Amino acid sequence: MRMLNNHPMEYLLFGSDSPWVDQSECITKLKALQLNDNLLAGILSENALRLLQVTV
Repeated sequence: MRMLNNHPMEYLLFGSDSPWVDQSECITKLKALQLNDNLLAGILSENALRLLQVTV
């Protein structure tokens, strides 16, 4: 939580190249932090879409 709170929310992205941890387990843990909806959506998808300049 300290890391999330000390960085601008638009800079936070979910990502993993870890072969030994299941990404769905990491997402479950992230959701358990009970972040506000905007922050969670940004971390899980919207920040990456903006960074990559993808429109949906």
